[in-house]
Amino acid sequence: VVKGGVSVDVAGVRGFCPASQLDARFVEDVSVFVGKKLTFKITRDEPRNLVLSRRAIVEEENEKLAAETRKKLEVGAVLKGKVVGFKPFGAFVDLGGIEGMLHVSELGHSRVAKPEDVLSMGQEVEVAVLKIEPGEKGQRIALSLKALATDPWLETAAAFKVGQRVKGKVTRLLAFGAFVEIAPGVEG
Repeated sequence: VVKGGVSVDVAGVRGFCPASQLDARFVEDVSVFVGKKLTFKITRDEPRNLVLSRRAIVEEENEKLAAETRKKLEVGAVLKGKVVGFKPFGAFVDLGGIEGMLHVSELGHSRVAKPEDVLSMGQEVEVAVLKIEPGEKGQRIALSLKALATDPWLETAAAFKVGQRVKGKVTRLLAFGAFVEIAPGVEG
């Protein structure tokens, strides 16, 4: 690891790959690439200045994958993906060259504060495609885990009767009242 990127040995010649060119997404810790054999594209070859890009190759591969994924991409489709990023409002899932957004409200039937509470980076997930909309950088794809899970209300509703007393845990207090969890994933 050197300032701004990594030093790469290319058949005995020292090359440099900027951190921004190591992967298609931002890599916080570039030291994970140290010691690995990778394929690079030469972007500049001058005496004593060999500049490399792995990002160009990764993006080419992603385009090939994206073409295959687009064939399967439709509202209601169930696809396998990999968690590749987090934001406070949800997680990004790579469906195969195309990324979709898994909003926190679609992570499950129970309330989730942060997507990291339910998912982990690199985790394989099966998601349902909720919406496909045109966006600034291609398509915006809304995904859901909740759509594939059984609704706890359907299972639990039969167990409760009007007027029955139940114990529960207060989960939220608001100006108009309190929310009480009376069963896992079921609030009143």
